[in-house]
Amino acid sequence: VPHPPGGERAPPLPLPGRHQAENLLAAAAAALTLEVPAEQVAAAAASLEPAPRRGVVHRLGHGIVVVDDSYNASPHAMARVLEMLQDTPGRRVAVLGEMLELGPAAPEMHRRVGEQAGRSADVVIAVGPLHATALAEGAGERCLRAVPDAAAALELLRTAVQPGDVVLVKGSRGIGLDTVVDELLEEWR
Repeated sequence: VPHPPGGERAPPLPLPGRHQAENLLAAAAAALTLEVPAEQVAAAAASLEPAPRRGVVHRLGHGIVVVDDSYNASPHAMARVLEMLQDTPGRRVAVLGEMLELGPAAPEMHRRVGEQAGRSADVVIAVGPLHATALAEGAGERCLRAVPDAAAALELLRTAVQPGDVVLVKGSRGIGLDTVVDELLEEWR
């Protein structure tokens, strides 16, 4: 962010992921173009918080980090959050629920997301009644298992997660992965 006189300031980024940094930079550029003072832009950036279930980072016991992005999912949103996960140090676990309302291209879109998940995570758990198998096939050997619902994903997570893991939970709201996050927060705090 430009900072008078002629300097620059890197605002803190309280939201995870390169995609969030890009959003912040676009908003800052628009504000500065509209002549909002740089100090005000930086203060606004520092006060940002993620919306509920949209990239909320929870630091739990045993060094476990849960990234709750369980509100909704699309192929593009999955790709961006998996890029963030890939850049995260440590053992990475991706719990990926189906993306709903994709029409006839849904199986192929799930397979492609699974492929990216296989490159981005050390362990993938695919969740859902319709396309979890396509997600799992895309992830290949990194996929621990495809499960039909959130309850089965939770049971699997309880044995799969190790101290120090980063656990990403992402999927369409209709899959119910928010319940997985709530249970993990209750159990692992």
